[in-house]
Amino acid sequence: MERVLEIIEEQLHLTGVELTEDLNLKDDLGADSIDLVELIMAFEDEYGITADYEEMDKRVKTVGDIIEYLKDQGASVLCFFFCFFSLFCQFFCFFFFGLEPVHAAIAFGYG
Repeated sequence: MERVLEIIEEQLHLTGVELTEDLNLKDDLGADSIDLVELIMAFEDEYGITADYEEMDKRVKTVGDIIEYLKDQGASVLCFFFCFFSLFCQFFCFFFFGLEPVHAAIAFGYG
């Protein structure tokens, strides 16, 4: 959820705003239709999902709606997969090459 909030802050150029799940994207955060499309694209890039723009327009009104939509699209599963893969790579490098986890992370592009 933390990364979702960071993406919203970045895309809507928010500073000093405490984001909560009940904030309305348009009314409370001042997002227009272009902002929402860019926000959707950022989530697609971050989580590897393909969003249905019409469905999101109908369904997503608040920050909490975004989080729920991403969960429904399997975004949290993807996050788990990438975390697991990263740990596997670190273990592999340590076991076979004697690299410390931080060096393994760098070797695989995570550091």
